[in-house]
Amino acid sequence: MKCTGQKYALSGDETCQSCSFPYMVRNEDNWCTLLWFVLCVLAFVLAVLLFVAIFGRLRLSCLKRRITAMVEGKNWQELYAAKTSVREYGMWKNTAKGILATSRAKVKAESCALGISLQYAFEELEQVYQEKAQQAEWRWNGWPSTRSGYLVYARNSEVSANDAITAWTRMSTCDRGKRSDVGPFALGKDQCCPRDGRADCSVVDALRSQGQSGRATWFMSWAWSYQFATVIKALKRWWAKHQIVSGDGCSASSIYIWWCVFVNNQFRMLEEGITEDPGDLFEVFGGRLTDIGRMLMCMDKLRDGGWAIYLWQNFFCDGAW
Repeated sequence: MKCTGQKYALSGDETCQSCSFPYMVRNEDNWCTLLWFVLCVLAFVLAVLLFVAIFGRLRLSCLKRRITAMVEGKNWQELYAAKTSVREYGMWKNTAKGILATSRAKVKAESCALGISLQYAFEELEQVYQEKAQQAEWRWNGWPSTRSGYLVYARNSEVSANDAITAWTRMSTCDRGKRSDVGPFALGKDQCCPRDGRADCSVVDALRSQGQSGRATWFMSWAWSYQFATVIKALKRWWAKHQIVSGDGCSASSIYIWWCVFVNNQFRMLEEGITEDPGDLFEVFGGRLTDIGRMLMCMDKLRDGGWAIYLWQNFFCDGAW
């Protein structure tokens, strides 16, 4: 028996029966089946997946543009606060996460590759640090100390934070020391760090907006016991001879020195106690020297120099070679 519309009849039936949703009639077989419904569901699912895929790709493009804008605008806090989720990127979540991680790593690598301008070191560095030292509060701890400097010393001496603060308030004030590397008046204080998006950055990051830091052209090895005046004097002597020997006519403003005290984020290392594993330091310093390709070894004296200094120089050379 042949039926029309959404009606069907099985073999031997004398009347047509209604075929109601979700069943549908296959006209050629006059058969009420779920096939068409299943096909419609599959088509809908495929359409949704296609939409999600296209939407995710569009979101990836938006993410790349956002990252470019954040980097160009030096909006490091937003860069490190950015998140990726399945809801926003769908099947492209891991790709988005990878793009974000790669961008952060690139920004951090560029920051760690900066050097301080040689001209700035010659003309302004000592004066700036003297001004910073004058702004800081100094107290006597057997030697002149700033509050932040003393808290670093106390932490390294395993003194509790509360006891250290109490001890600081009881110390007598004194004349300022020769420099103030960390604290509320240090270069980079309260400026967003491109390496982690948090407040307080390295000196080279703080100077970058002023054009006083750039990609390092020389790596310098020195010892923390040196006074800035000693290092600056050595650099001036080297620069005078270098200009004669090289004859390239370049100015000090085009030379950038990778000087660890200014490249490392002292707020993280000293105030927060964040340190690097010796193996990581070997890779970082050795890798940086290899990347720069030119090295200055600064020694306060040629005779009777500390053996540890020479070991430190060899440490860098071994890391590069």
